[in-house]
Parts: sequence; C-alpha cells; structure tokens
Amino acid sequence: MKTGILTALLSGIASQTAFSHGYVAEPFSRGLACREGLNEDCGAIVWEPQSIEGEDGFPQFGPQDGSIASAGLQSFAPLNEQSLERWYKTEIEHHINFRWHFTAPHASKDWRYFITKDHWNPDQPLTRASFDLSPFCVYEGAMKRPPKSLTHHCMIPESKAGYHVVLAIWDVGDTVNSFYNTIDVILPEGDPGQDPEPTPDPEPTPDPEPTPDPEPEPEPNPNLCDVDYDFPDGFKEYRSGTIVYQPKTGSSYQCRPFPYSGYCQQWSEGSNQFEPGIGSAWQLAWELCQK
Repeated sequence: MKTGILTALLSGIASQTAFSHGYVAEPFSRGLACREGLNEDCGAIVWEPQSIEGEDGFPQFGPQDGSIASAGLQSFAPLNEQSLERWYKTEIEHHINFRWHFTAPHASKDWRYFITKDHWNPDQPLTRASFDLSPFCVYEGAMKRPPKSLTHHCMIPESKAGYHVVLAIWDVGDTVNSFYNTIDVILPEGDPGQDPEPTPDPEPTPDPEPTPDPEPEPEPNPNLCDVDYDFPDGFKEYRSGTIVYQPKTGSSYQCRPFPYSGYCQQWSEGSNQFEPGIGSAWQLAWELCQK
C-alpha cells in the first residue's frame, strides 16, 4: 500500500513538472528542430524540447559557459555541441516574430532575447563572451500566465548578418528557474549603411488644406536634472548615468546602471519599448531624474 501511495505522489509531481514548460516554436528552436528530425544525434531532447530549464539570472548567473544551450542539464548535453554545420538553421529577416508554445504556462516575469556578437566564432562552444549581453528585445510578463501560444515581435540589430544564434530566455515568476532556447538563424547579408538608390523628384502636389496648430509641447520642469542629451539625440552614446530630456513628457531621465544600461541604446521609431517615460518597458532602462 505504501509503495502505491508513494508511486502516485511521485507520478503527480512528475506530471506537474513535465507540463509546466515551453519552447520557441517559430523559428525552430534547436531542441524543437531535434524533435522534428531536422537535427540529428540530439539525445533525450527529442522527447521533451519544452524542458530546457536552468538557474535564472543570466548573464550574471544561470548555466555555465559551454552549457548554455542545455541550460546546464547533463541529459541535454548534445545541445551544447557547436560548429558552423552542426545545426539546422532558419532564414529570417531582421524584423522577426518569435512564437512560444507553452504546454501549461507558469506565471512569467519576462522574456529576453540575446544574439551572438558580430564576428563571433561559430566553431567554439557558446559562452557569455559569444553573446551581446544586452538583450535586443524584452517583453514583460507582469507575473501573469501567458496563453498556450504567444508571439513577440522583435527587431534584430541590422549589423547582424549570416549565421547567428539567438538565445531566448523565459524568466518564470513562480520558480527560481528560467527556460533557455537557442535558435540557429541566418540573417540576410548587406550593408545597412549603404546610400539608397536615388528616386525621381515627386510630382508637384496641390497646396494642402490648412491644419490646426499642433498641441504645445509640455513646459520643461524647473526641477530637471542637468541633461546630457535631448532624447533621442545621440542615443547610441547613452551609458550608465547618462541623463536625457524627454520633450514628450517634459521630464528628465537617467540611464540605469549595468546590466540595464544596454537597454538605453535600444530605440527606433518602430521599436520604442525602452523610450524614457513613454515605452512599455522604459523603467527597465531609465529612472526619473529630478533635483
């Protein structure tokens, strides 16, 4: 009888553990590509691509260098093999949707996306030195359980071309662990700094209808800190401690210390989640600054 009770308890615990997991379904994560037969000699991951779970806190903590792809799990160690030809790769564009599939979701802190550095070595094991350690895309989870399928739209830096590895991390909120998914991708070659082809002068258009005067911008706050830039001027130079004036709010903001300072440089018209005082995740990057 005792054996039967113990077996039932262990079965219940294993069931809860096995189903509270998830993986990147599009583009194929390395583990999912193993399950689908696109990668070979993968080991146990073919049975459970949703279970690549390890210590949270990357890059300060988390799996050791050389075992990032397996989240430090010995049972998934084949995922740590790394060479130019080892893994199936998906061709993607710099504007990309990452779709997660959850077997039964956890409360979620956030999702973070990292990518290998320009000129990284694809024939060496993945280490922290392989990656840009500021995520290029972050989505907040607000400690809620996501639906079974969830898509994040991200913009990969234009400097990335050819073979790269994306590291997608799901930081859960109800355990001390995170889920680590590596995604092998090929990005289009090209020089994003190239001058565009000249275009012919447009046909003259009739004078536009008069429009009402725009709403006045907010008056600057007299308690503003001494600012280094008017946002977004010089945003690629923003560092920890940089102070900017945000004309949309009339306030000044200071870039947070490392490891959050990298977010301060991440801005474009189409991807403004870290824009001070405005973006959906601005508080990850900035603090309101007043005298």
